[in-house]
Amino acid sequence: MCSGGGCALSCQSGLTECSNTCVDTDTDEAHCGGCTAPCDPGELCSGGSCVLSCQAGRTACGGTCVNTDTDLAHCGGCTAPCDPGEVCSSGGCALSCQSGLTECSNTCIDTDTDEAHCGGCIAPCATGELCSGGSCTLSCQSGLTNCGGTCVDLTSNRNYCNDCSTSCSNDELCNSGVCEVIVCSGCVGPSVFYVVDDQDNLAYTYDTTGALSGLFELWQGAGDQNDNAAGAALTDTYLYVLDKNKDRIYQYDLDGVFIAMSEILQQDNGAGLNAPRGLALFGDDLWLVQDNADKLLQYSLASLMGGGGAPISATLGVDLTVGNDKPEGLTMNDTYLYVLDKDDEVLYRYNHTASATVVSSAVVQTTDGTALGDARGVTIVDDDTVWIADKGLDKAMSYDLADLFAGPTPLVAATEFALATPNGDPQGL
Repeated sequence: MCSGGGCALSCQSGLTECSNTCVDTDTDEAHCGGCTAPCDPGELCSGGSCVLSCQAGRTACGGTCVNTDTDLAHCGGCTAPCDPGEVCSSGGCALSCQSGLTECSNTCIDTDTDEAHCGGCIAPCATGELCSGGSCTLSCQSGLTNCGGTCVDLTSNRNYCNDCSTSCSNDELCNSGVCEVIVCSGCVGPSVFYVVDDQDNLAYTYDTTGALSGLFELWQGAGDQNDNAAGAALTDTYLYVLDKNKDRIYQYDLDGVFIAMSEILQQDNGAGLNAPRGLALFGDDLWLVQDNADKLLQYSLASLMGGGGAPISATLGVDLTVGNDKPEGLTMNDTYLYVLDKDDEVLYRYNHTASATVVSSAVVQTTDGTALGDARGVTIVDDDTVWIADKGLDKAMSYDLADLFAGPTPLVAATEFALATPNGDPQGL
């Protein structure tokens, strides 16, 4: 609809606007009863409340899905336990099992269909599997398909687009089950933003206007795959991506060609990393920030990429200041390191040598003055503009660097652009 000379989302009656999407909070598992009220796995949303969803043949009893045909404590109903020495067979307590059932620990079991005794009394299926014909098979939720042991959405998954044997190329997205080449109508100049996504293991590129200009897959070849991106840093020739589980840095050229991976990174005390969350680079100085350890760590980029084979310890460790306990992004210039704190919604400014007092910025807001949703990445462009990527809002927003530390608080974003729809889990910018 048009309101006040601008376009705004208008939801039909019965729907609620959540992050620019109209949803039915009576039935939507991701927004059950409200925009920020997701249901747990295995639950359905009914009437705006999350309720346990049991598979066919199971009954919800006290928060647990049970088979009332065979369950000793709920034989024929939730409040019908069998006596000691009896078995539950076809919903009734008895002293022996009917034909086709097997007695397992005083319970009559159909080992052709029972997930806890699939093919035998001591043969349980793994979580998420069903028992069919005495064998465990993957059970996918509605709308997902089992492709090689993984439940995927064939309408949007680039590796399994429309069917389990079709994958999209690096310059394509899967849209409604069809691989489509990205066409950037109105792109201005080369890509200037690289946003790494942890969920689909891609790096998305955007031009100066915020239009999607391309994407490429993070390293998924032999060895340590780059499948847990947690930060990114860019030079004139390379993109470096931090992997939070592998404790390595992955190097790509600007077209997305994988070049190399670093040695394993360690803390300054030689211990393994502890939840790294951001990456910054200036010259040969490479820094990362850790969440659980609340520390900044410095390395030599040349040493990390040297190929010696041995783990590399940080040359310097700097403790984060009190209050900066939810770091989710890191950037730097020739003088300072800037740590994005997603809870405080501010940047904390540190001197490279940790010799100066730490200063916090103004609280950052969107262009319309609302709070951020879930800030996850930060970078500096042209020495004077800070950009922040927000997972909760699926946006990137810009702020004047000088105003952040000398202007009003809160500080409203100067500009913003929406991230591409599949780029829903930004972890570095």
